[in-house]
Amino acid sequence: MIGILISAASVIAVSFGEAANALTAPTVTWKKSPLLPSTSYATSALASSNSSGAKVWSVSGSCILRRGKITTLDSGSCTLRLTINARGKFLAKSFSKRFVIVKNTNPTATTAQPGTTAPITTSPSAVTTTLPPLSLRFITRTSANGLGTNDVRDVYVVGSTVYAATYGGVSISTDGGNTFTNRTTANGLRSYSVYGVFATGSTVYAAMNDGLAISTNGGRNFTYRTTASGLGSNTVLSVFATGSTVYAATMYGLSISTNGGTTFTSRDHRNGLNINGVQVWDLSVVGSTVYAATTQTLGISTDGGTTFTTRTTANGLGDNLVTDVFATGSTVYAATAEGLSISTDGGTTFTTRTTANGLGDNLVTDVFATGSTVYVVTKAGLSISANGGATFRTAATNSELGVNRISEVYVDGSTIYVATDGGLFISL
Repeated sequence: MIGILISAASVIAVSFGEAANALTAPTVTWKKSPLLPSTSYATSALASSNSSGAKVWSVSGSCILRRGKITTLDSGSCTLRLTINARGKFLAKSFSKRFVIVKNTNPTATTAQPGTTAPITTSPSAVTTTLPPLSLRFITRTSANGLGTNDVRDVYVVGSTVYAATYGGVSISTDGGNTFTNRTTANGLRSYSVYGVFATGSTVYAAMNDGLAISTNGGRNFTYRTTASGLGSNTVLSVFATGSTVYAATMYGLSISTNGGTTFTSRDHRNGLNINGVQVWDLSVVGSTVYAATTQTLGISTDGGTTFTTRTTANGLGDNLVTDVFATGSTVYAATAEGLSISTDGGTTFTTRTTANGLGDNLVTDVFATGSTVYVVTKAGLSISANGGATFRTAATNSELGVNRISEVYVDGSTIYVATDGGLFISL
């Protein structure tokens, strides 16, 4: 990833009284080489210059630039680029240097180098990041830990078992997310693109781009359900099950099975779900009430999904594009393209929260709640509310995590799981 930081020093133009031939090029002294893994360096600890011109830093490779500090990952190399603007007698000039990230050769040394934060000891291939202002720390799991790919689209947790939907298969951990075993076409999947995952007991459901994959032996082997089984579309975006009832959000409606996923009946605009049968992104179920997030409305059924009524901006939704929904009791959280909409009356009316309430961005793509704590994924990163969604604080931006996109957030107890296109982040 690439980050940009502009120092607080102002840019001052060369005075007219200085002769052009008196201008000289600045010099830079690089202070560190090599760099330690999983370590934060103040930029002033990495380089100094004889020019006081404004300094613009950028990084690429295995490092992150955040709030005036450069944090290395656990291996690889980091290329630093420093541009110094003209000031006084000094010209503008750019410098770059590639640093190899090497573990400390003295295993007993624990004192941080000047201008650094001491690295945190983690297991191999794990990266720990401290994120202001909530001071969350995450450990990162990637393909090096057994994930199918670093692009994780969904995560679900039951006890010490962690299920991750990746673009390389269904990845399953039985040790709390330390290591994963990946399930692919060799285990019955017909493709590698997994959009969603859900598990109950020994049954694992995988929402795929070519059907719904079901395993009855903990994910060791899968069989398929498609439109031939009654699915509205073979593109399944999300799945949920309770007892013998299975709900599959598809590209063309919500498909429901009452026999454990053997056969399905599809619900769409003809059942009042949305306007013209377009896709259902996600769903949430509370008893016999089913909430369906669609591209045009929030669909609500109080008869188990037989018929639906719709909620739109007329009912207080931030936007009619609803990308995710989470319901608990009579409280409903709807992720929309223009904020997080919250209902405390079962979805009858909504109040919308936006950047004005602390969200990182108004485009909300995922939401999870436990008690009065609400976790929201926006286009900019992860925002958290401790007061039921009244106000939010930034927990982690995409750039702070070193990713382009967060897909999903899931919370189990005090542990936060964040699915991203750069791996699965697990809070410490």
